[in-house]
Amino acid sequence: MLPSSRAGAEPRAILHLDGDAFFASLEQRDDAQLRGKPVAVGTGVVASCSYEARRSGVRTGMRLSEARWRCRDLIVVPGEYLRYEQAARQMMAICQERTPLVEAAALDDLYLDVSQGERGCVSAPSAPGANATGLAARNAKVAKVNLTILAFLPFFLVNMSIRRVR
Repeated sequence: MLPSSRAGAEPRAILHLDGDAFFASLEQRDDAQLRGKPVAVGTGVVASCSYEARRSGVRTGMRLSEARWRCRDLIVVPGEYLRYEQAARQMMAICQERTPLVEAAALDDLYLDVSQGERGCVSAPSAPGANATGLAARNAKVAKVNLTILAFLPFFLVNMSIRRVR
């Protein structure tokens, strides 16, 4: 579990990594014929869908019958959980190269405490963007997974950053 911020404790800087359309993007990554096409992963309900499918109104949690009605060209694959788990392990390993303080909320959903700047990670209070950029680039290169990364910082650090930009 990640350390919490307590009164009087050092401020924490947390990065949240989320795999983009994780299952569907891994299907497209591994099968060139699926790239650029509307893809849904699931067997009755959409577990994940590509951005191409989302443009037609397909959403995670939707019944596949409705998804097929909304998107006539939808390609449905049952998915391979073990492959998704392998990609998630790669993401975790890349994150643990930066900091030992990593917590998984789901296969494609990780939280990293980068406050200490451990293992080659730039100290987050001074440069959270450098950590996020480095993690995204390394995941894209090694695991071939696109990520959305959000930085959670104490208010005063965000305020200081805004003042520097002005």
